[in-house]
Amino acid sequence: MEQELAAYQETWKNNSDFLFALLRPELPSTLTLEPGLKVLYQDCYQTLLIGRYNASIVMMGVFLEALMKERIRLKTGKDFPKPFGQCVDRLMGIKRVRKRIKRAGDGCNLIASKDIIFLDRFRDRVRNVYTHFDEAKVVDGRIMRAWEIPLDFRQPAVLPKLKTAIEEATGGKRKPMLLDAKHPALRSVSKLQSDPMMAIRLFNLVYDFALGFIMKYLRQKDYDECNKRFPNPFVDLSLELEKRGLLRRE
Repeated sequence: MEQELAAYQETWKNNSDFLFALLRPELPSTLTLEPGLKVLYQDCYQTLLIGRYNASIVMMGVFLEALMKERIRLKTGKDFPKPFGQCVDRLMGIKRVRKRIKRAGDGCNLIASKDIIFLDRFRDRVRNVYTHFDEAKVVDGRIMRAWEIPLDFRQPAVLPKLKTAIEEATGGKRKPMLLDAKHPALRSVSKLQSDPMMAIRLFNLVYDFALGFIMKYLRQKDYDECNKRFPNPFVDLSLELEKRGLLRRE
């Protein structure tokens, strides 16, 4: 058990040492941001640091969805418990009912059009395919090389022949086949190869977008205006809990 933990710790440290300089830093402590949103950002950042690339990409979608929901709450005074795509629609001022597009609220955008475009592209190209583990779509358009090495394992001296064939392939003496990475036998390998650089690039893009989003749409001014327009005072539940017998006062 201790050996397994030590192996994990060594892997985490090696990954962190390599990735730390390639990634944007923690969000500035001066930003006004709800604790839950900060935790979601740290989930994206820290899972990436230890090399859990797929998990980090999935968490980026969760983080962006939470940012959208916070903006919607500040502008409408209501929670919006809908998935990513419907959050994008609400920010555009629309809703889809039976494949028809209708106005939502006053029909006005709640954020700038360029930010809506970023979120909608992220939903289609990243969030949906990684959240639903659509490996074929992740690797769509990629080509992998493979070398056909015919061997008869019933014959003697197979290993020397295999070694020679591998040397010929790596030395450029054997022509590779070019295969579609979407093949079921290849797509997991192809995705694993591309996930590290994809996660690093996406994380830095999401960081830059999130930083701008917070500074434009989740300012202290926005929280103050929300509290004025939609008062939501605390309610003491003590009396109600006493009536139900769920609270006893000493």
